Amino acid sequence: MTTPDDAAPTEPAWPPHTGFLAIDVDAEPYGLPEQPADWWIGVLSTSDWWAIAQKVDGFDTWCLRLADVDDAFDLDDVHAITLALAEHVCALSWPAAVRLAASIRAQWLHFDPWVATECGGTDPLTMPVRRVLALMWHLLRATVEPDKDGKTEQGIARLESQVWAPLALPDSTDLLDDLSVPDPAEEAAFSAAMNQMAALTRT
Repeated sequence: MTTPDDAAPTEPAWPPHTGFLAIDVDAEPYGLPEQPADWWIGVLSTSDWWAIAQKVDGFDTWCLRLADVDDAFDLDDVHAITLALAEHVCALSWPAAVRLAASIRAQWLHFDPWVATECGGTDPLTMPVRRVLALMWHLLRATVEPDKDGKTEQGIARLESQVWAPLALPDSTDLLDDLSVPDPAEEAAFSAAMNQMAALTRT
């Protein structure tokens, strides 16, 4: 099976999106409301695509469809749609967004004052997440050490290959622990999602 991570583009999704991101799935309208940068950094840094899916207007309908054995819509579809949404918001491939967000969290005490210094005192968490991630990429490139000839091209190329390398699928329990189940009909959807995710991680 080709996973969405394997198929993720190496080029940024373009144009980057700000505000409510509307999509159609099987001719039905859905959308991802705008979220603040700190929320994005939190979910991206843990590769928690399921938390992003839960923010989609119409997520409850997706859960009910997952529970319908006659519906071809499955967790692979939710995963692929969610990653595509995130890539448009971040203007980056999913693996790159995840790794840059993780770097921001790990290096926050350096990154935050650096952004404030470079951007006129601006708090990075007030920026669109795509800009915060782009600033982290700029900072990482700037810290690449030159080789013996004083050039950084090879070091930057190695950095790019590390940041954009495909990701393995995350563990199902990490993704579904926080799923809310508001009614009995969605309990079946929850069970179906768990079973499908378990099969997905074994593939």
